[in-house]
Amino acid sequence: MTVSNEGMLSWRGLETWYRILGDANDPRTPVIVCHGGPGATHDEVESIGELSRSGRRVVLYDQVGNGRSSLRPDAPADFWTVALFLDELRLLVEHVGLDDGYHLAGHSWGGMLAMEHALHRPAGLRSLVLCNTKPSLTGPGGGAGGVDLSTEQGQRFMEAFMAEHVCRVQPPPDGYLRTAAARRAHPEVFTAMNGPSPFELVGNLRGWDVTPRLGEIEVPALVVTGTYDLIPPDVARDLAARLPTARLALFEHSSHMPFVEEPDRFLAVVGDFLDDVDRRR
Repeated sequence: MTVSNEGMLSWRGLETWYRILGDANDPRTPVIVCHGGPGATHDEVESIGELSRSGRRVVLYDQVGNGRSSLRPDAPADFWTVALFLDELRLLVEHVGLDDGYHLAGHSWGGMLAMEHALHRPAGLRSLVLCNTKPSLTGPGGGAGGVDLSTEQGQRFMEAFMAEHVCRVQPPPDGYLRTAAARRAHPEVFTAMNGPSPFELVGNLRGWDVTPRLGEIEVPALVVTGTYDLIPPDVARDLAARLPTARLALFEHSSHMPFVEEPDRFLAVVGDFLDDVDRRR
């Protein structure tokens, strides 16, 4: 029987909301999904939860500071760190009882978090699905070609950029819109960790880089990318090449969100990968 259970993880005076989809009796290894941002919500990746249609359990959650989890609008910027979100993920794995086996899927920032998690070599981690992500945020903070994003021209530039390189489904799906609304209402996490805009990497994540350590990730990985992704496919190819056991999946008609741009193929490719990992154990 396919079910949907919601709950709260309480930790350090914070609460993390989660939802478990799928059949509690399905023998296959469950999947935990880390959404992007930083500062997005599970709504953005809720279509990955469709992996549960076959019965496999899928855990979606809102990272603390976002969505239905605890909000801390007055927290200082240095409160929001990679270590905070790593602790949250580790505790969530324990709380939902998946210590003995789970796959981890991460989108964008969630993929960065997934790689960091894997570098701690948790005993229960079986594989990584790294969607539209990269292993390094080194280099200059970026820019929007001299466009002032606070102006009407800047807003038009941003809308066009997002429609071309973030989500090519128009009008955008409800989950995408709910995430965008949540981030506008509470931009604290994104601003602290990234900066005032996607083109200004001046926050706590600037300089983050796990590239030299990718060879330490021993679990199988599926690296997902889109032809029009804001993170160029060549970055994904290099990431897959540096991981000891990885395969690459290119979605030719997608940008940054193939799980909504090519959902049927996405679910088939990821589902086959997870089944293959399970069979090999």
